[in-house]
Amino acid sequence: MANRINWVDHAKGIGIFLVVLGHMIRALIESKMVANSGWITFADQWIYAFHMPLFFLLSGLFIQKSTEKPLGIFISSRVKTIVYPYFIWSFLQGGLQIVLGKFTNNKVEFNALFKIIYNPIMQFWFLYCLFMMIVIYALLRQWAGDRTPYYFLLLALLAYGLRLLGTNIGSWGVLYQVSYNMIYFAIGAIWGSQSQFLNRVNDVPPKSALVASLFGFLMVAIAVVLTVNKDYLFIPFVAICGIIATICLAIFLKRFTVFNFIRDWGIFSLEIFVAHTIASAAIRIFLQKVMGINEPSIFLIIGTGMGLYLPIALALLSQRLRFPYLFSYGYR
Repeated sequence: MANRINWVDHAKGIGIFLVVLGHMIRALIESKMVANSGWITFADQWIYAFHMPLFFLLSGLFIQKSTEKPLGIFISSRVKTIVYPYFIWSFLQGGLQIVLGKFTNNKVEFNALFKIIYNPIMQFWFLYCLFMMIVIYALLRQWAGDRTPYYFLLLALLAYGLRLLGTNIGSWGVLYQVSYNMIYFAIGAIWGSQSQFLNRVNDVPPKSALVASLFGFLMVAIAVVLTVNKDYLFIPFVAICGIIATICLAIFLKRFTVFNFIRDWGIFSLEIFVAHTIASAAIRIFLQKVMGINEPSIFLIIGTGMGLYLPIALALLSQRLRFPYLFSYGYR
């Protein structure tokens, strides 16, 4: 815990809350419990305008220092903490969706489990794309050294430019996700490579951070209302507004111990990410099929809460049992 940076954990906590909430909102829409209109549509588009770019940027913050390790050791460590949970939880979640298909919103075909080596299912696309970016960055660093963040940014801009121009880069959907999100990872790498950047962010006055946060979130809201968030030319600018707003909110919240539960969400963000869909779906099925409850607000509150805390409970139980293989291959 001593080596962790509080504002980063708080930012991850805010981000993973938005991931779980966003998936719960979409589950309510897909199950036709709420209509895809009004505030629900606004909330969905507001969240999706920046919450995954946020995680790519945060993942890039420490990549330059991490790749100081020998290439083989570095890649091996990322296989254990990204590739391993990708396969374990893709099989777990996909298998449950196949077995319980009549109760789920998203059907998964049996052969999809054999395709996850090149075709991620559900939310696991993030881990797949993140690992690809990390490998590209690590290989580029072998040649570019300290200049890697800037060369990677040029590569990211080229990739996004091709997407902006509508260039056909093949039929592999993963390439489109990578080209769409590389720019955020690159910005994170540049920020993280700056001397004392992380500490300077930590010293931003809380009142200034709160004002900046509210302004940034408002800009995202305006972009959603004006549908600017759907224009490829402006998508990165909208996402960056949301990312900076989230970081500023994290800077403000970390000052108060009452918000340490958000930091804890951030510390367990990987565990929540890979397991929250199973937890939330189980609660939704139980409330709807067993308890006969069909009130959307109850689903949203309880489903989001359980999506956050059941994975944390599972992670703590795994630690207590000294079984470090449920969320990563060995201790992180």
